[in-house]
Amino acid sequence: MILLNFSGHPAPRGTEDMEVIDMPLVIANPLPSEISEKARAVVDMACQNEKVRECIARGEYQVLLPGYSPLAAALISELAGRTGRLPTVRWAIRRKDKYYISPPCRLQANRTAARARRAINSGLCADGAGA
Repeated sequence: MILLNFSGHPAPRGTEDMEVIDMPLVIANPLPSEISEKARAVVDMACQNEKVRECIARGEYQVLLPGYSPLAAALISELAGRTGRLPTVRWAIRRKDKYYISPPCRLQANRTAARARRAINSGLCADGAGA
C-alpha cells in the first residue's frame, strides 16, 4: 500500500512504516472553474510514475489530502472516476508544534454504508423526510 502525499508538505509522523510518494502541487489560488482541471492534471502527473499508476489501478493506495478543500474534493472525484471506487484518505493533524497522520477514512466503506441506509429508507433522508 502506498500513500500518495498531495498535501504539499512533508509527510507527518506516523507515516514511517508507509511507502510515501510525494506529489508536488504547483497550484496557486485557482479559479473555481479551474479546480477540476487542476485535479485532473495532478492525477495525470502522479500516474506518470508507473508504480503509482499500477497501485491506483488496483485500488492499493491511500491519499494524504491537500489542505485546500476545493482541490481535495476534486481530487477525490477524479480518483473515484478513474478507479470506480472512492479512495481511502488521510490528513495531517496538528498537535502542539508537530504534525501526525490521521487514521484512515475509508470513503468507499462510508458510501456503501450510506447506500444501505438509503435502501432501508427507500430514498428518504435518515429522519424520514424527503430528500
